[in-house]
Amino acid sequence: MFTNPNTQTKSIDWTRTEDYANGLLLEQLEAAIDNAVISLDGLDDLDRATGGDSAGYVRDGLSVYRRVHRERTAAPPCKCCGRR
Repeated sequence: MFTNPNTQTKSIDWTRTEDYANGLLLEQLEAAIDNAVISLDGLDDLDRATGGDSAGYVRDGLSVYRRVHRERTAAPPCKCCGRR
């Protein structure tokens, strides 16, 4: 879902995450957003217990997914296939 190839900066790969989100169908993107939101409570608990930052990665990726979702739903559907 969200990629983190650079452990030194501890940040997601914004471009790869956006590319991935753009490749999802609208329904898949909405499901991914829902799943990420659901997982945040557990990740916050895990981070408090371990000192990790898993929830931070998910929040960063979630911001990308939500932006892609906003842009896609604001655009008119494709005339040939109806996809957003």
